[in-house]
Amino acid sequence: MVDKTSKSSLPEELPRILPIKETFDGPLLPFSYTLKLDGTIFERKSKKGLGEVIGEKAGEVGQRLLTIHPSGGRLRISESGLILGFKEEKWIVIGAVTASEWFPIGQNS
Repeated sequence: MVDKTSKSSLPEELPRILPIKETFDGPLLPFSYTLKLDGTIFERKSKKGLGEVIGEKAGEVGQRLLTIHPSGGRLRISESGLILGFKEEKWIVIGAVTASEWFPIGQNS
C-alpha cells in the first residue's frame, strides 16, 4: 500500500485550520525527517535535503516549522500533510505542507 503513495497524495492546498501543538495519534506515512536549527530539513534514510528537491522554498518551510517547534528534531508527516514534531514522547502537530512544499512521497525511501 505504501509504494502506491505518490506526491499527489499530499494536499494541493493547506487546510484553513490546523490543530497546532495538539497531540496526533493518527496514521503516519513511513518516512522520517529531521528539522535542523538552521531550518534545513533532511529525509533521515537518504540524507537528502528538502532544498535539493524544492529549492529556495525549503528555507521558508523550515523557518515556518521552527516558529512552532524551535527545538527542531525528528519530523513525521500524515497523509493529509500535517507535519509532526516529537515532543515529550508524543507526536504533536507543528504545521502542514502541500505537495509542492515537500519531498515526493514514495520516491524518497
